[in-house]
Amino acid sequence: MVRRDDVRCDPFTNHSEAKTVADHDAPVTSPDQHNPTNRKAIYTVGVLAVLTMVAYLFGNHEGRVEDLWLLGFAVVIALGLVTDWLLVRAGLRE
Repeated sequence: MVRRDDVRCDPFTNHSEAKTVADHDAPVTSPDQHNPTNRKAIYTVGVLAVLTMVAYLFGNHEGRVEDLWLLGFAVVIALGLVTDWLLVRAGLRE
């Protein structure tokens, strides 16, 4: 079934005879090409997340399982930030 907005026709043409817009005519773009992400904001949020997780280590809990999970997530986020920064600096990522 052809959707009404995909049809190019005049009001006097039978819709079963109308031509549809070809999918290969539209350019292929990624969402980042339309509105690039602010890298500085991502770095700021990442650093704040790491600092918050490290601050959670100092609390009134007795177990160390929570500490290991917090440190693990903080390290993963920090590695992601450092890797992205190095790729941008080397010119391998825009």
